[in-house]
Amino acid sequence: MVDFSNHTATVRTILNSSGAQPRCMLYGLGALEPGNEGVTPYLDVSKYSQWRNDAGTAATSLTYDAYGRPVQPASGQTEINFVIYRQPSLGLVYVVKWKSLVPLTISVGGNIASVTNHTWDGYNGSATITLSSTTAESFIVIGRTDGTEDVFGLDDFNVIPQTTTSRGTTFQEELDAGHYWVPDFIDPIKNDPTVHCIRFMDQNGMNNGNNLASALQPLTDTDVLGPTKQGYNALIPPEVVADFANQTGIPSIWVCMPTLADSAYIVEYMTRLKNALTGGTVVVVELVNEYWNNDYPHAQKLLSKFYKWMYDQGYSGVIRVQNVSITEGANSITLPTGEGANVTEVDTAWRVGIGGLGTAYQPTSVSGDDITFASYNDIDVPTGTYDVYFGLYSLLPDAMMKYSEDMRQAIETVFTGDDADRFMTVIPGQAVNLDAGLFTIGALLEVDSEFPLPATRHEIVSFSSYFGSSGVVTQAMIDKRDGDDLAGALEDLHAAALSSLASTITSVQGSYNKVVQYHPSAQIWAYEGGSHILHYQMTVSGAVAKVNPEDHAKLALPLMEDYFDSSYMEELVSEWIAFQRAYFDIGSLLQWYDNPDFYGIWGKTLNNVDYTQNEWGSKIDAQLAALTYWRAATFAERNG
Repeated sequence: MVDFSNHTATVRTILNSSGAQPRCMLYGLGALEPGNEGVTPYLDVSKYSQWRNDAGTAATSLTYDAYGRPVQPASGQTEINFVIYRQPSLGLVYVVKWKSLVPLTISVGGNIASVTNHTWDGYNGSATITLSSTTAESFIVIGRTDGTEDVFGLDDFNVIPQTTTSRGTTFQEELDAGHYWVPDFIDPIKNDPTVHCIRFMDQNGMNNGNNLASALQPLTDTDVLGPTKQGYNALIPPEVVADFANQTGIPSIWVCMPTLADSAYIVEYMTRLKNALTGGTVVVVELVNEYWNNDYPHAQKLLSKFYKWMYDQGYSGVIRVQNVSITEGANSITLPTGEGANVTEVDTAWRVGIGGLGTAYQPTSVSGDDITFASYNDIDVPTGTYDVYFGLYSLLPDAMMKYSEDMRQAIETVFTGDDADRFMTVIPGQAVNLDAGLFTIGALLEVDSEFPLPATRHEIVSFSSYFGSSGVVTQAMIDKRDGDDLAGALEDLHAAALSSLASTITSVQGSYNKVVQYHPSAQIWAYEGGSHILHYQMTVSGAVAKVNPEDHAKLALPLMEDYFDSSYMEELVSEWIAFQRAYFDIGSLLQWYDNPDFYGIWGKTLNNVDYTQNEWGSKIDAQLAALTYWRAATFAERNG
């Protein structure tokens, strides 16, 4: 396990000697994916768990109700497994609680030593489970007492550790007090002046399209959300977000609204959030996440939705073809006979939106009435007949501005009177890895269209600040270290890291200048950022090759440990801080990617490589120690 203490001390020293107030973004909770088992911030661990088939595989074949709970076992089965991810710090004993009018039985599954104290009063059920160990994946088996495969009738389901928190309270006592967060996670952040904001993005149902309903269900009815992303990690209720703010006293919280959120959804979410907040926390709101990012279907859904709106409003620039037969999961469509003649100008600069709901797919070939999409564009709407809309991809900034403005108008109906200054909205952009300049902040702010899109109503402009995105550690560096030339390896690594950071600074500077030019009153926030020194792409023998992320981390970690222990570390951190201070009103957490499971799990730091041995106190201390930016002056002061 990497010893983070030297890095922690280095960053603390630099921050403390700066004479400035640290003002940083603690980026969301992306580290709390199932792959990062052992660290849950939730008192009820069912909010960080997973349903599975009786066969032990992901329960994709199960039917779920509107609240994300399984209705009944898979066809031909009589039981369902519920996984409890290993969490050593929580001990061996848990109490399972559920509500159902159907008599259910909890029984021993994997890594379960015993199930005792099984009770059911006709509606409320309870059982105590004891794990065999804290280092193996555990699951319980749930079935109807009559052994049939009929419905379960679950109205609630909870799993509560039977241990004490760092406050000396039990998990149940904290829940009874109206809390949702483990104190070991909350207390290190509480009233810490280095943390200005936390961004709930993954937990707002982003990056996977149009999830809406579960976040707005009655809180006691919100359990897990389907077979892949679970519970509050998939879609967190506004009351849980508010409890985080109330307990920590953090100045602001940042939430993201789903792609297909309408005004009614936004008003309800914001009303519940405002009513649950007990302090003066400012609510920062963004529509989706990284709308420009092709890896995420929600951005393309936004564009598809926009095409339909444009056509319905009578604007030019969008072509509609009616009554197109669509097959879910296909990579192509066939237009009605002869319609291909009406879309002859369509090429890869266009996108194809299905019914205003599906992803705006990128055509790779158009031949007569047949249109083929990129291989990764599996059609995501159910098989049926739809109207299909064709529009230019360059309309995406227009779509973002329209729907961000619609979102803001809905929020303004909630935060009125004395509360009018308790929210801000965000224009999100990309400053690094620019795509032909299309998605720079400038393209978003100077958007030239026929639509009334007042960009200046948004108080914050945000972009990321990563460096090392193509991989900094090379095989040559590793060979030098292994060949007893550690000094040479460290020198090469440091030069590469500084070069990558300099390239990022140049890109950010371009976007910064656009903000100054087009939106000089805006605040600039770094919504996330850091180093991909351990990126999943690694330069091997002069060529970039994709390798298994876990293998890559194992190869690079010894050199990174040496780097953290060297004097180069202080220089790199100082450069990072100077960069953040120069360009951002609120800067991001300095995130060192370790990539043991998947390159995109944000928030992990190298001290978490052996995450099963880390507890929340040291984990959060290390993250807070790595916060690297303060707000030294207002935007106007920085610009004379």
